[in-house]
Amino acid sequence: MSEPVFSETLQSVLDRSNDRRKETVRSLVRVLQQMADRGIKVFTVAVVGRECEAQGVLKTQSIRNAAGADFRLLIEAFARLEGGDTKHVPKPRLSPLDEAIACISDFETRNRLKAIIAENAACRADNARLRSAFSKLQMPLPQTAVEIASEAATAEIDIIPPSPRISIGPLERFLSAEWVDGLAWTISEAGTIVDGGRALTPPGFIPALRAVIEFVRGAQGRQSPQ
Repeated sequence: MSEPVFSETLQSVLDRSNDRRKETVRSLVRVLQQMADRGIKVFTVAVVGRECEAQGVLKTQSIRNAAGADFRLLIEAFARLEGGDTKHVPKPRLSPLDEAIACISDFETRNRLKAIIAENAACRADNARLRSAFSKLQMPLPQTAVEIASEAATAEIDIIPPSPRISIGPLERFLSAEWVDGLAWTISEAGTIVDGGRALTPPGFIPALRAVIEFVRGAQGRQSPQ
């Protein structure tokens, strides 16, 4: 709103006011100008009312009620003239941490703390995304030593042509309880033959040997004349 428009609004209000009210209107305009000179840009009824009450010009309720329509019209016109607003925009509510930082007088310290907090928040967000991504991965369970040895034995057997001339009798006797007990051996859970606490074979030896016996027995059965 330009100066002529505000002047026209003011004159219109004065024209329909009695002498006493005209003085009040001029005093209200003076208060508004003082507020603008101090850099105030929000001209709400509450803010203007407090200024008027402080100077003994008007009560806030006198601006709010029906008879105060002209006062509100002037306030709105003046706010537009000054590029202000007649609606109060509340400040965003600060967190306790932000309030504590705002109390620090040193500008550089405040900015340094804000940067550290922002960096920590970014790190937490990255960690959360990584945890979410890893939780979706299907990780295979680790294999036991017996499973690894069995798979290795099977893989090696697949490339060795079976021979019907192999005698598996000695191998079966080697695995028999009579032979093992007679030598006071023990077989660990990992498939190792142990003699008095000393390992005689690597882990997985027993299941691998059994796999060989079963493979040869099966191959010989398939090659036997029908």
